[in-house]
Parts: sequence; structure tokens; C-alpha cells
Amino acid sequence: LRGFGHGNAYYKNTTTTIGGVVLSEVFLGTAGTTDQRQWVEISNLTDEAIDLSGYSLGAGQSDYMATRVQLGFTLPARGCAVVGGPLLGPSQPAYDQIAPFQPNLGLGDTGANGIALFDVKADQMTAQTLPFDTLVYGTANAMLLGPSGQPAPVVPAAAGGSSYVRSAESRWQTHAVPSPRICEVR
Repeated sequence: LRGFGHGNAYYKNTTTTIGGVVLSEVFLGTAGTTDQRQWVEISNLTDEAIDLSGYSLGAGQSDYMATRVQLGFTLPARGCAVVGGPLLGPSQPAYDQIAPFQPNLGLGDTGANGIALFDVKADQMTAQTLPFDTLVYGTANAMLLGPSGQPAPVVPAAAGGSSYVRSAESRWQTHAVPSPRICEVR
């Protein structure tokens, strides 16, 4: 674990396989206000547009199968897109893909919760499918696997209303003010 000193930002180093597409920010909301307001930002770290119609998102506590979303858009070169909703927060830009997460993404207040990007379609995912990229948050994790096939590292749960932001290919931090479509990962 590393780093304190940027307000209420928390840092943790992790290793992930980067192939041009990463989870870059996740907003879960606050207890009681998560329904239809959660979102996941995905970034393209390459100089080429990437068709995400063969990719999907998965989320859960014991595996990533509880919530699955088929992606269906092209991610622009060096750009990002936001999936979720359909309700928008104040000053929030429109979603690139409206996809209410059902069931809602966990808040990380009871055990570990995880969100994963898969390079297969949602209907081809199984509990044994290894993710392409992950964010696991909350407390101790023994079940949610990372791209390596080992349990994914855990980032402590963010305060309600905060977001998880990837600030580098291998580092997540929490931000008190979510920033969809800022595309911070470079």
C-alpha cells in the first residue's frame, strides 16, 4: 500500500495486463441512491479506435457473473466512454451507453466487490473466464480473480459519493468528486 497526502486520495499499486483498453473510473453512489446512477468509465490508451462490441463488463462478490453488461460501441483513440445510468448526476455528461446495472454494483461495505472488463461477449462469460482488467474494492478478497488468474488486489472502499479513478496503468485512487469523461489514464 502506498501514498497519502493528496487530500482524501488513497493510492494502491496493482499490476494489470494492459492491451489498450482499461477500466479508468467507477462511480458507485451512496447507500440508498445507487439505483440507475452508477457508472463505469472505460479508456483507450492507444492511437487507434477500438470496437468494444466483443467486450463486456461483469461485477459481483464471489465472481463477476452477478451483473453483466454487453458493450456495444467504438472507443475513440486516446478517448474514454461512460457506461451506466440512465439517471445523470449534476453536471454529468450523457452516457455513451445506457446500461442500468442489475443488480446494482456493491458498495464494498461488506467484503470485497469487483468490476471487471472482459474481452468476450457477456453471453460467453463464465465464472471461470479470466478478466481483461479489474477493480476490486472493499475488504479482503480471496475469490475475485485478476487477469493473472490470482486473486485481484483490493482497494479500500471509497467514501459514499466518491469514485475510484485509475491514475496510472497500475494505480487506483479515490476522488471525492467524480469526473466522468475526463480520461485521466494516459
